[in-house]
Amino acid sequence: MFSKKTAIVCAAVAAFGISASFASATVTYSTNFDSMSLGSINGQEGWQVTNPSFDQEVISGAAHSGTQMYNSTNTYTTGSFGDQPFSAPLPGGNAAGESTVSGVTGNTATYSVWFKAGTTSQDNSAISISLSDVGGSRINYVSLDNSNAGGVLLTVYDTTSNGFGNTADFNPSSLGNVDRTSWHQLLVTSVFNDGPNNDVVQYYVDGSLKATIGSWEDYYRDDPEQAGNGNQLFAVDRVLFREGGTAQSGVAGFNFDDFSLTNATVPEPSYLGVAGLAASALLMRRRRGRNLFGH
Repeated sequence: MFSKKTAIVCAAVAAFGISASFASATVTYSTNFDSMSLGSINGQEGWQVTNPSFDQEVISGAAHSGTQMYNSTNTYTTGSFGDQPFSAPLPGGNAAGESTVSGVTGNTATYSVWFKAGTTSQDNSAISISLSDVGGSRINYVSLDNSNAGGVLLTVYDTTSNGFGNTADFNPSSLGNVDRTSWHQLLVTSVFNDGPNNDVVQYYVDGSLKATIGSWEDYYRDDPEQAGNGNQLFAVDRVLFREGGTAQSGVAGFNFDDFSLTNATVPEPSYLGVAGLAASALLMRRRRGRNLFGH
């Protein structure tokens, strides 16, 4: 967990607009879905959905920009991870993680996506979004839930280790509700510092910093669910849009637009680097982690 001082510094750096000029080797993938064909997103620009039963597609309509967007619903769900909808990976084989992890090219990953409920009324649409590897190993988590009268509820989780070989705790934090009739920007930026319990993940909604918490690193380091994988960390290079939980019939899901994913290296102190990247972006086979309310 992070001190109040760290959180204040992060917010202050972002507020004063410190640029990402001190970040090196920046690599970005971005799309507004307009160049894709309507229908399943599988195979388009490197997006992947190997289970054709998931209800997802590129659609036309009142997008955030352009004329097309990506829609995903929870009308069909499973407890699986690796066959779910994934964004395209970072280009050039780039990936984020701690410097000691194989395949890592930078210690920071930032993704941004605009989202809007698929209906102007309350339904039971729900989806989770996580930075991940190709198999669905999630290192952070935010859920969108349209079953609330007050609007779309956003919830994030980090983890607390209870010591090696003991079950980790997953800790929820609410980011609050947003209006389901409008487009909103979700921006998540993560710095992976070498060593335990020191990653920094910041969640922004519509340009406002809502939470500064940790990643799921210590779940992978210490939890017995990960013993079969040697409790090893991994590199992340894409975003998982997971359709989990209890399937709901007749729901409209969520529309997504103007997606981007960036990998870079920032210097210490890491929280200054993560705030700078966030400020810049705002201007522009292991088990995959415990099912959280199924999502």
